[in-house]
Amino acid sequence: MRLTWQGLDAAVHYIAGQCQGLALSGVYGVPRGGLPLAVALSHRLGIPLAISPGAGVLVVDDIYDSGKTIRDLRERHPGAGPFWVWATREFESEGYYSVLNDIGPEWVLFPWEVYENADSDRLDYEGKRQ
Repeated sequence: MRLTWQGLDAAVHYIAGQCQGLALSGVYGVPRGGLPLAVALSHRLGIPLAISPGAGVLVVDDIYDSGKTIRDLRERHPGAGPFWVWATREFESEGYYSVLNDIGPEWVLFPWEVYENADSDRLDYEGKRQ
């Protein structure tokens, strides 16, 4: 699955709309994949990019795969959130929100990634998961 910059714009628009009225003090993007989304949301919402999650800080990431990243962040930073991801393999709604739900097992290529490296990125990722 190949996501586009236009898709990122749509995701930013959607998340920003869902966050209207929330007292947010910043946006934190999980390194690396969450950073492009966080920067775009920071501009869209007119709030600073946060250097760490905290109370009232919107936390974003590119994809919810196993859930480990969000679970770890929630444990280390209680009170942070809301938590948003652009895409999720299987939406479980365990304390996070997603723009694209149930995308399935196909490898996702985000617009900031290099197309020619997609196969090696996937193999590297799968090797780390075993």
